[in-house]
Amino acid sequence: MIRNFTVGDDVVEVLTGSGFENLLKFTGFFGIHCHYLVQAFATKYNSNTQSFILGQENAVKLYFGLRDILQITGLPISGIPLVCQEARGEEIANEIFPNLVVHFEMKGFHLKTLRDIATLKASDKEFAHPLDIRVRATVLYLLGCLIFPDSSCTHVRAIYGYFVKDINKISEYAWGEACLVEIHHSLSKFSSRNVSNEKYLIGSSMFALMVGHVQAPFRLRFLLSILLMVSGKLF
Repeated sequence: MIRNFTVGDDVVEVLTGSGFENLLKFTGFFGIHCHYLVQAFATKYNSNTQSFILGQENAVKLYFGLRDILQITGLPISGIPLVCQEARGEEIANEIFPNLVVHFEMKGFHLKTLRDIATLKASDKEFAHPLDIRVRATVLYLLGCLIFPDSSCTHVRAIYGYFVKDINKISEYAWGEACLVEIHHSLSKFSSRNVSNEKYLIGSSMFALMVGHVQAPFRLRFLLSILLMVSGKLF
């Protein structure tokens, strides 16, 4: 669903410096990944140490932290924390999408609706909605697809609408920190179930692992290359 998601240059300009402009560059990669590799890598996660245990005799520990989030995504790892409050869906929808009929469901905002708001054009040269509306829809869409996807993979929680009301403050939030918390939460859920089922990887761990597969940090590539040379196999 995230593939071929193209927004206006004015949206990209507003989001420059927030990290979200980098996520827009990744949209062409998603859908081109190996589910088995994602699962195999996730099975090496140790929730007690919050690290990946790799190599023969579990000789290598690979930690995934804030620096990796910053390097892969560019999302801020410091700033205003995302402290969630009680979500009032209809109220949020009216505040961030005024004069628009945005159907709110119990699960949150529908991703297809957000995509349409962000990309719909009135003509070949003009978008149908004002800039601030499209910026909010774009960020919520990226959050729902890549950073905080839920088990439905069709909605994003309404609570995140609070953090996009002021489009000039979007870059001030510690999105990368929240992303890392979600990564370890999802991986912990996956490892605790002791099953090889990708649906338990729902969450930004799926995002991080896919991006890591396409554009891994230097030290990850370095460690994996050593493991391949020394043991002849990765896992």
